[in-house]
Amino acid sequence: MTSLLLAFASRLAISATLTLLFFLFLPLGLVIGWALPYVLNWVQTRWPGRNLA
Repeated sequence: MTSLLLAFASRLAISATLTLLFFLFLPLGLVIGWALPYVLNWVQTRWPGRNLA
């Protein structure tokens, strides 16, 4: 019984950690994906010799 409870608790902790990481990194990824074209455009206007996009 104790081992079953321990297994359930560890699985719950793992899923909670993964959910937290997902909701932490999803907005970060969305912001980076939204800002990347603007950043590349800015870099190209600053240094015309570089071709990043």
